[in-house]
Amino acid sequence: MVGEIAQATSEQSKGSQQVVGAMERVRDMVSQIRAAMGEQTRGSEQLIKASESMRQVTLQVRETIREHARGSGRITSNIESIREMVDQINHAIQEQQRGTEQAVTALERIRDRTERNLGGATQMGEAVKGLVAQADTLKFELARLKLDVEASGAQVPLEAKH
Repeated sequence: MVGEIAQATSEQSKGSQQVVGAMERVRDMVSQIRAAMGEQTRGSEQLIKASESMRQVTLQVRETIREHARGSGRITSNIESIREMVDQINHAIQEQQRGTEQAVTALERIRDRTERNLGGATQMGEAVKGLVAQADTLKFELARLKLDVEASGAQVPLEAKH
């Protein structure tokens, strides 16, 4: 029996050694699992940080897009204002052109009338010169006639003395 006890003790000792070996392997596996879980946790934390960073970038992009949209709206509004101003300037230029054309037409009429008046004044001047020449001739003839009458001793009627 002692032999059996010794053999059982020996087997139990071998079994205990196997259990201890298995426990050490389990402990090593637990350490490896713990290390892997630590790496997984660090990876998850990095993913969370990257996700948060992407969320922040997305928010910034969204705000930038909104700002660009507001800027585009202002640009569109300013372009419309400029177009309206150009239309007003164009209208004013057309009005000014019509006014200029009317002024040119009026000046042409004035020029035509002035030329006609100048022609009439020239004709009148020529007529006046002719009348002055006739008056001078008439004066000369009257003076000569008066001398002839006085030399002859005849009386000049009162109506002719004027």
